[in-house]
Amino acid sequence: MTRLYDPFVAALDQTVDHAQGDEGPGANELAWQKLPHNSECSEQPTWNEPRPMKKTIFLAPLFSLFLGGTLTANELDNPEFDTDLSGWSNPSGRPASWDSLDAADSATSGSAMLTNELPGSGGAVSILSQCISIIEGADYSFGAMTFLPTTEPSGTWARVVVNLLDKPDCSGFDPVRSIFQGGFGQGSWLQTSGNFAAQSGELSAVVNLSIQKQDGVEAPASVHFDNAFFIVSLPDEIFGDRFQAP
Repeated sequence: MTRLYDPFVAALDQTVDHAQGDEGPGANELAWQKLPHNSECSEQPTWNEPRPMKKTIFLAPLFSLFLGGTLTANELDNPEFDTDLSGWSNPSGRPASWDSLDAADSATSGSAMLTNELPGSGGAVSILSQCISIIEGADYSFGAMTFLPTTEPSGTWARVVVNLLDKPDCSGFDPVRSIFQGGFGQGSWLQTSGNFAAQSGELSAVVNLSIQKQDGVEAPASVHFDNAFFIVSLPDEIFGDRFQAP
């Protein structure tokens, strides 16, 4: 399996400004906002069953760390897209496929190649998603490696958008709040990452791999995503009964 970097260290310690030129905000600008209804959706999306956390997850050394009484673990299924897109939902049926291009140039892994084929409106179009149960009071970090080929429209942004909801199964159209991170820059792999603390009433998160195009851009835009992460960091004293045995 591809391990390009330690995602826990990268999410918390690394600050990479992906902005190139003077288009758009800096890539590490963390934005908080209440999102409106998605005008493109006519019915509630169907998510894969959210995965509960497990107290014994720290026994998996490549996906988690147990340091100083704190549990950390990547909660995403198939975050590195080694052979396919399994574990991810595509609620709106947008163009998405597995590709052999890998962030670490691994011959045994690949990435998700996603396409925003809609006319640019200045907003991000979410393509692949995962529903994850979250815990109030826990700290979370999220992000991915992204690659925008030089042949794609200028000003295209790769975004990781997290919608936080007050239902444990990600149901409902209106998130309690939404957080997004993104970067642009063509021809090289870039890391985008952000973090947040789960507040009272926030019970689940939809992690979206999304593409944003400039207003008025008609041409499709494709971006590769790899090494995605949604990492929970929990002090041992709040483990409690929220965890399930494997």
